[in-house]
Amino acid sequence: MAVPGGHRAWRLDCGLDSGMRVMRLLPFEEAGCLALFTTRPLSVGGVLPGGEAVMSARAAFARSCLPRPPVVARQVHGARVLYVDARPPEGDPGDWPVAGDADGLVTSCPALPLAVFCADCAAVYLYDPERRVIGLLHAGWRGTVAGVVEQGLAAMTSAGSDPGRVLAAVGPCIGACCYEIGDDVRSRVQERLGEDAGHVLLRRGGRLYFDLQGAISILLQRCGVPAARIFASGPCTACRPDLFWSHRRDGGVTGRMAAVLALRA
Repeated sequence: MAVPGGHRAWRLDCGLDSGMRVMRLLPFEEAGCLALFTTRPLSVGGVLPGGEAVMSARAAFARSCLPRPPVVARQVHGARVLYVDARPPEGDPGDWPVAGDADGLVTSCPALPLAVFCADCAAVYLYDPERRVIGLLHAGWRGTVAGVVEQGLAAMTSAGSDPGRVLAAVGPCIGACCYEIGDDVRSRVQERLGEDAGHVLLRRGGRLYFDLQGAISILLQRCGVPAARIFASGPCTACRPDLFWSHRRDGGVTGRMAAVLALRA
């Protein structure tokens, strides 16, 4: 079950302050959203030295690219999704308000950016252009098999959306080229995907690899999102040190990218 769209859905924008580069998700932006993914050298989180540097990076990114600082969650690699129904008070542009412990956020408030942090895990962008509802999910293998995709679409449905109208995209994440896994992950993927697991569990040279984007696409389609409305990220985060931080490639000592989604006012 291949994901259509690929890298053609994304454009690298290099014309921002201080050499900052972001990827823009063109189908979403053309349909009325602000949809971004940050790249290196900007780091908005992670375990690189210097908490103040992260705060200043968040502030610079928010001032340059966003209508206001985004709402984030304390990501726990689970399936909880929160609905954000009000804009938090304005504060320091580097101090992004936290909605709670979750791995997904949904809103229908215009000009209220949502953000999740990634460094190999996938960001899943969701948008119903008719009902003007958006969702943004953080989906590593744990969240994917736990049901974060299904919970994200359920939260959007509760806000009046219909999966058949939803545009979906998978942000840059580790690809099947690099995502080697063990039997523990394999068994969880097989439990969640059943007969479709064979499409995303790939053996090469006696090693087992996981196609995270492919698994997310399968789950989106099972929930009713048409395949033609799903767009992939293109490049693998582990393969592109020039563009992305990667938890696996960098041995855990790495920064974080931000995926951001907002309804335009």
